[in-house]
Amino acid sequence: MYMLLIQPKDEMSKLIRVRLNENVTTRENDLKSIKEWLIKQPHLPNVDDDAMLMTFLRGCKFSLEKCKKKLDMYFTMRAIVPEFFNNRDVTQPELKEILDLVNFPPLPGLTKDGCRVIVMRGKRKDMLTPNVSNLMKLVMMIGDVRLKEEIHGVAGDIYILDASVATPAHFAKFTPTIIKKFLVCIQEAYPVKLKQVHVVNISPLVDTIINFVKPFLKEKIRNRIFTHSNLEAIYEYIPKEILPIEYGGNAGSIQTIHDAWIKKLEEYGPWFAAQTSVVANETLRPGKPRTHDDIFDFIKIKRMPREHKKFDYLIKTISQNIYLTLSYATNLDMALTITSVASITKISATSATSVKPIEEGEEDYARVLELSLLFYEAQRSGKLPENNRISWRGDSALSDRGINGEDLTGGYYDAGDFVKFGFTMASTTTLLAWGAVSWPEAYIEAGQLDEIRKAIKWATDYFIKCHVSEFVFYGQVGDFSVDHTYWGRPEELNTTRPAYKIDPDHPGSDLAGETAAALAASSIVFKNVDPNYSERCLKHAKELYNFANKYRGLYHSAIRGAAQYYESTDYGDELAWAAAWLFKATNDSRYLEDAEHHYQHFHLKERPNEFFYNKKVAGVQVLLAQLTGQPEYQNAACAFCDFSVRQQKRTPKGLLYIDKFGTLCHAANVAFVCLQAADYPNIGDPQEYREFATQQISYMLGDRGRSYVVGYGYNPPAQPHHAASSCPNKPAPCGWPEFDRQEPNPQILYGALVSGPDEADKFQDHREEYIYTEVTLDYNAGFTSVLAGLLQLRIKKVE
Repeated sequence: MYMLLIQPKDEMSKLIRVRLNENVTTRENDLKSIKEWLIKQPHLPNVDDDAMLMTFLRGCKFSLEKCKKKLDMYFTMRAIVPEFFNNRDVTQPELKEILDLVNFPPLPGLTKDGCRVIVMRGKRKDMLTPNVSNLMKLVMMIGDVRLKEEIHGVAGDIYILDASVATPAHFAKFTPTIIKKFLVCIQEAYPVKLKQVHVVNISPLVDTIINFVKPFLKEKIRNRIFTHSNLEAIYEYIPKEILPIEYGGNAGSIQTIHDAWIKKLEEYGPWFAAQTSVVANETLRPGKPRTHDDIFDFIKIKRMPREHKKFDYLIKTISQNIYLTLSYATNLDMALTITSVASITKISATSATSVKPIEEGEEDYARVLELSLLFYEAQRSGKLPENNRISWRGDSALSDRGINGEDLTGGYYDAGDFVKFGFTMASTTTLLAWGAVSWPEAYIEAGQLDEIRKAIKWATDYFIKCHVSEFVFYGQVGDFSVDHTYWGRPEELNTTRPAYKIDPDHPGSDLAGETAAALAASSIVFKNVDPNYSERCLKHAKELYNFANKYRGLYHSAIRGAAQYYESTDYGDELAWAAAWLFKATNDSRYLEDAEHHYQHFHLKERPNEFFYNKKVAGVQVLLAQLTGQPEYQNAACAFCDFSVRQQKRTPKGLLYIDKFGTLCHAANVAFVCLQAADYPNIGDPQEYREFATQQISYMLGDRGRSYVVGYGYNPPAQPHHAASSCPNKPAPCGWPEFDRQEPNPQILYGALVSGPDEADKFQDHREEYIYTEVTLDYNAGFTSVLAGLLQLRIKKVE
């Protein structure tokens, strides 16, 4: 019988034990410790395979903690990357096809240092590129066999990659996503160390690509890659006698070794089938479950995130260029291809570090758009629907009532606490509706059109409840002074929740005006899908605008507790804002006349410095410019955006900086309103505004070092200042100890945009540091809508 894996003996075995830190007197105790640990892990399978576990211990140099992490990742990868680990039957036609095209066997012998050598090569230049996922599946099947059959361990792995038949076409299917998945599997889930990589028989194209990839690798790995134009050079590293005859050795033909491995894989067929269910169960993992995004952001932690994006850009550029070249040329000229790839990617080791990062694509925007709407779902108050997607949230505040017993349940909690502020909730709703009205194709593309409508309707249903009569509107439920004595789940609230209203004797033109704007904008969202509901929203919008215009005053004079948190400085902008939205919703010229009157009377032509819940002037300017096309409004909108883009203060890394509270929100809101301006003629420089919006959102998604969106991207915030998500799973209690605990929130508040960094780009990811980690409804409002705008731009570019 052919010996597949010659095991080390005598002095070689001793050498390997020394290098792997293996102590023959303590290794059985180490093995026992790992087996006991596995039994205690509810999410991991109970594995009683001593040979396999000992291989993990050896690969981790008998560090128990490293071995635990490696085993956890080994079983986790099997759950989240099924394309690599399911349907592992080598008799299947799709796997047999690859085995007929590519050789990739480990060689039987070992180097003098105790390393195993694996040779990988294609058989013919004219072969079609095989399915890359299946190719990698077969490589890891051999890896699993080795876990069980490397009885004494090896000092590491050496790869020989033979590029003799490599052509540009063979690189086109190697996408960044597949490469990253494979690298994580090999590096983080398997216990054997990579010692050397020898690329032999290289062409100028392959040499070019390797030299470009090297700068993106860790120095330790980079220094282990060697390229050779012929075979003679590898004998310095690998004894000639252990190589196949094709490489000048005495170990038999590579095809013979390959065929023996196919037979071994067939023998393991029943074992591979049984292993399909031997995976991690994330629903049972203590603490936070690990997701696909978590795992594949893991590799970003190992590299600088900007370099990671540059690597993606490089691979995509090369593969796309090869694909286009092959699409348009029947006779591919190799030299021309190399020149083409080089010209696009500016090939040199120096330029590799400055290659343009890949722009955020529509997949990124679509994903963040989805997550941002999940954040709003996590903020819901009241009776939740059966299709609630936030598993750790339930019904809450079902006793919210007005002074006369009016039903005030529903709506959204404002932030990480549980007061319902009508003013910021209405401002949030207006911005969400504006984005939905302007860029519906983006929501369709992201599969989120129903979700944005649900998010808006959850607010408008509440506003309609709060508008209990023509001139009475409840603007707040809950008291901050009381609410801030409680830290826990909203479902367990047992404090008194007073309700506060505005009426003719205690007016609030800003609050009523903003709510009128929200309902008018929302009526447009529902106009074609639910005309009756649209009319209902419009009816309340008209009445609330009339209330705001007839009985004037600042709402925080009527609802005094609001002044401490959401003070309003004026109401003229809200009156103009509401009238403009009513004109857009009704085409009734009387509302346009009102909007223009308020614009002049309240001096709204002056350039503001910001756009947020308390200052709508920039929004009024842009909206009136859109509605009328008048130069007066166009020039005002242009002045605001030009100032914001060109002169407004920035952090060293480029974030627009307006205020230490809601740093990112301010930037996102300006990006949103200027993206709106860019969609209409004669308002400044559309390209400049779009580039500005792209840059600001890229900063928030991690382009400058870290993500500021919970649950997304590289190193996202782990401790948002948010009571409900800081609570462990029930029945565990939740209270102030959870506030003080310096650990990630047990529940992931997906999509929440935190307040953000300071003016020096410094960020403190601590729950108690609310200036940095606060989350609120309005922080996500402009952010959500600008994501939709940028996604729609992507769609138009594709078209």
